[in-house]
Amino acid sequence: GNNIEEIAIYDGDKIREGLARLIRTYNSRIGAIEIDKSLMIDEPRWVVNILGGN
Repeated sequence: GNNIEEIAIYDGDKIREGLARLIRTYNSRIGAIEIDKSLMIDEPRWVVNILGGN
């Protein structure tokens, strides 16, 4: 079985990946439909590390 620390680390990784995908999806949609590109979120390095470059 898994111990609590292993579960917490796994969940934290999944949360970070989900947040990274949310930021990437948001920016993609803003880039496609919005005139004001300043609404895009600057991707932190950890997002690029998780999902790869644009």
